[in-house]
Amino acid sequence: SPTHVVRPLNARSVLGKLLQLAREEIFPDVDASGPVGRLLPKEDKRWLNDYGFELLLPLTGSAGHLLGIIAVGQKRSQTSFSAHDRMLLGTFASQAAVMVENLALRDPPFRYLGGARRPRAHTIDWDDEPGSLCPSCHKMWPPRHTTCECGAPTASTAVPLLIRGKFRVERLIGSGGMSLVYLATDLTLGRRVAIKALPRLTRDRILRLEREARAMAAISPHPNLAMILGTEDWREVPLLIVEYLEGGTLADRLRQEQPAVDDVIDLGIALADALDHVHVAGVLHRDIKPTNIGYTREGVPKLLDFGVAMMLHPTASPATWEYPVVDRPHQAAKRTDHASTATSLTTVDHVAGTLLYLSPEAFGRCQ
Repeated sequence: SPTHVVRPLNARSVLGKLLQLAREEIFPDVDASGPVGRLLPKEDKRWLNDYGFELLLPLTGSAGHLLGIIAVGQKRSQTSFSAHDRMLLGTFASQAAVMVENLALRDPPFRYLGGARRPRAHTIDWDDEPGSLCPSCHKMWPPRHTTCECGAPTASTAVPLLIRGKFRVERLIGSGGMSLVYLATDLTLGRRVAIKALPRLTRDRILRLEREARAMAAISPHPNLAMILGTEDWREVPLLIVEYLEGGTLADRLRQEQPAVDDVIDLGIALADALDHVHVAGVLHRDIKPTNIGYTREGVPKLLDFGVAMMLHPTASPATWEYPVVDRPHQAAKRTDHASTATSLTTVDHVAGTLLYLSPEAFGRCQ
């Protein structure tokens, strides 16, 4: 009781459990012949009789737990509660539950919630809830934000606005058949990063991200390779933190204009040098395509996405490398890479690559 006039009712009592299960108003008929009274032990009946309660309304939290009770005695007019009375009191109870839960979030432990013994896990932690994403401009908002500044309604997305207190997510910058890529700010170092998430959890996809992280970490720095900055997870969703390339991708540039011959030659030389560096480290990329080639603000090209890379023995020569055999393109997943629609060849064990960008020898093995 906020005023300590009424002795507390044990939340684990029979009446407390009934209130938690009901999640709506209850008229406690404490008469022995009444339907509720027959279920109550003497202690619960005594609590009701001592204070003359005639109507109880549970305050139900967002997770379904009992926050408290609004207990109402007899009306001054000594008339029964009308439908309008019950509707009004039910509205009060709903709003009071929201306010009490918000107080608990701002000022734990909150005495009306049972003191310090009640864990905070029973209330909503908005910092850990999925963020709201605008489907129009792709900007991220807090979970309770229902409308973007552009006027479009928002929808829940795969990551929170703030990841483990380290990264503040700003917007969605890319998506594929398996992953979503977000632009975020590293709050510790004050730099922008890209966060790659695999929201649809399967064992194969978790292994894919782990393989990408290991492949990128196994390679020493190179000016034409995107850097991996670390890994995180949120609610069992694996996250890969990588260098953010502000200049967009090669696919973006190809949509705008046809590159000059000299630029194509320079790009080919840079990528060939990067791939040679990757091969020496014992890694085979296997998915070279326009969407996996990004640019820095200064226009330096960098190779991205080692999600389908194959780890090789560092001393193995290119002649001894074998491409995976794909018997048939079953479980193929459609993907769009801006230039055209491609298909990822998938077997039970691994993803071989993107069909339209496979090398001739790899494509031959897929026949």
